[in-house]
Amino acid sequence: MHEEIWEQFFKWAFYCFWLHLLVTASLSWRVGADSELVEVLFGRPVWQKEGRGFMAFLKLRYFLPLSKSPDQLAGHSIATRILFWIARLTGTGFVLMIALFFVSIFVTAGPENLH
Repeated sequence: MHEEIWEQFFKWAFYCFWLHLLVTASLSWRVGADSELVEVLFGRPVWQKEGRGFMAFLKLRYFLPLSKSPDQLAGHSIATRILFWIARLTGTGFVLMIALFFVSIFVTAGPENLH
């Protein structure tokens, strides 16, 4: 079965997105007691549940390759730091795959097919 390149990018974006959600939820659960670190790592919650934040995503600045990890993370376990890096990589992967998906759609369509 032959898949177009844009289908591959979309599929990998889907995988990165769901893995990012899972890892971000795990990271949020692990650092939940450290309110200072939660404030540094996560943006505003996407959903509200009973007046408090629920399911916040990692801040976009951590998707950039040269951005530094927060200093508050150093005091946490290696598992927490690994979860942070996986969340960071999958978030970057999602953004990259979505961008490549849109580029590949335009390249596949090409100027000859726009008439």
